[in-house]
Amino acid sequence: MNLAEFPLAAIGDRFLDGTKTVVFSDTVWDREKREHLPRQLTISGSDRYGLPTAKDDDILLACIQLSSIGDFHDREVQFSRYELLKLMRWPDESRYYHRLSTSLRRWKGTTVYSDRAFYDNARKSWVNRDFGVFDNLYIYERETDEGARAPASSWFVWNEVLFQSFQAGYVKQLDWNLYCSLKDPVAKRLYRPRRSHQTA
Repeated sequence: MNLAEFPLAAIGDRFLDGTKTVVFSDTVWDREKREHLPRQLTISGSDRYGLPTAKDDDILLACIQLSSIGDFHDREVQFSRYELLKLMRWPDESRYYHRLSTSLRRWKGTTVYSDRAFYDNARKSWVNRDFGVFDNLYIYERETDEGARAPASSWFVWNEVLFQSFQAGYVKQLDWNLYCSLKDPVAKRLYRPRRSHQTA
């Protein structure tokens, strides 16, 4: 749900102006103070891979789907790119393997800076949190040739901040088949749920 509050990725396939940092701002209602308070989310990409795009957003959601299959039991998730391709309904072709690798590395290089823009579901409160998406990433390159025969020896490790949010139950299940059937990035963005902007 925190990943749906503000967009972590562009609505299109790329940032045309080479932007590497974007800032989102709005206000949130604080029940205790009985006033609207400003909040801000800053997303910075790496020099090499830049900021995430719409296709990267799809891949991140597929990674969350993989974790949900294991009931978010472990921060480390083993996978094969073939498995992710099939989950996303992408063709088993070399360029898609490369696209997946680029996307995963792009997320590895992305940092999120939150000023009252991250909801701690365990404590029912907004909080300032600065974090990445993956702490570690290992990609098994031979999958391009081996396809379905390749072992699921690639793996990523969720950043602890995000993983704690998953384990606290701050996740709403998507109809994954419906999501994958949507072709327009705007439609996908609108389909994703958002919480009401209130503190507990």
